[in-house]
Amino acid sequence: MKIRFFVTGSAAFFAAWLAVTYVREVPHEEYPRLGKGSLPLSAQAEPEVREPLDDAAPEMPVVMLAE
Repeated sequence: MKIRFFVTGSAAFFAAWLAVTYVREVPHEEYPRLGKGSLPLSAQAEPEVREPLDDAAPEMPVVMLAE
């Protein structure tokens, strides 16, 4: 019986939360402002460049046999 009440209560809570957030109007001032220099952390990190190994074997085609 406790699980039924938990599931019903959770579903009702999330439905009410979604309804309130859907209906509520958010003022423009509450949104975060990003300037020209504002970049996400993923864009600020330099990409890792890997150099090929000189002693590596040439690429061989991959063959898969299925019976």
